[in-house]
Amino acid sequence: MTSFPFYKDYMAEFYPAHFPENDNDDHRSGEEKVYRALKTSLRGPYKVFYSVKWLARQGEDDEARDGESDFVIVHPQHGILVMEVKGGGIRREGNRWVSIDSQRRKHWIKDPYEQAMVSKYALIKKIKSLPEWKDRWIDAGHAVVFPDCARPEHSLGLDAPGEITAFAEDLDEIERHVDSMYAYWKTERKNEDPLTNADVASICQLLAPSFELRRPLAAAVHEATREIITLTREQFRVLDYLSRTPRVIITGAAGTGKSTLALEKARRLSREGFETLLVCVSPALAAFFQRDFDGQSDHTSIYSLPELALSDNK
Repeated sequence: MTSFPFYKDYMAEFYPAHFPENDNDDHRSGEEKVYRALKTSLRGPYKVFYSVKWLARQGEDDEARDGESDFVIVHPQHGILVMEVKGGGIRREGNRWVSIDSQRRKHWIKDPYEQAMVSKYALIKKIKSLPEWKDRWIDAGHAVVFPDCARPEHSLGLDAPGEITAFAEDLDEIERHVDSMYAYWKTERKNEDPLTNADVASICQLLAPSFELRRPLAAAVHEATREIITLTREQFRVLDYLSRTPRVIITGAAGTGKSTLALEKARRLSREGFETLLVCVSPALAAFFQRDFDGQSDHTSIYSLPELALSDNK
């Protein structure tokens, strides 16, 4: 397999960047071992995707089915490698596979090689559904890892070649085995052209999409209006608490509702028959208050500070 030593100067990228710490499923422990081994060993332009899920149909009229791959590895020179992980003890009985847990209980499981192969073809189909991949060849292979099992002396079967299989003792040198897995599928490749940056980006967007769902402006305005109403109610409750307090200083940054409190306090005093003077610094704000009060009360006078100074001089 062609070597690219200049690629070895940096670590691979992982999606997600860390193994999910809150995942308490026991069957995930094997996947975590493989994740950490890959993250420790892989260097260069690898993109590693953990727990890739999709929804797909085999045919246009078929029922949609869920699909998942434990790992998908993307490399610009080598292509795509779909990796299935089976933790715990493993036994094959004819065409049936068995997983043995720490309590020595047996669990019938799917054929891991068939799972990896089906996932590979489903992923190829998904990629080829993208306009930029139509009628293009995609280099892809599949592999299986048994992170809790020692490598056996005998073959696992004609459909389970050792070249695409890794075991517990292989985790410390997993990069070498990943390269060997890629090399196994090299003979079936029809495309010698490496993936471009745009190719890798489109695959990454498919496997680990990044997007932002924007709120419609009307929804944002509606939510802001609700917040204003809620804030106003809170302010009015404060006025209720302070109704018997003759002097109050209320401080706050611009937009925190001080003017709203002042206006409502003046309105309440006027309604109770008190002669009320409402003074503010800004003539524009005073004009706004006057328009808001227009025709509602003869007991309230509203001035800006400059207007009040002029009225005192007359």
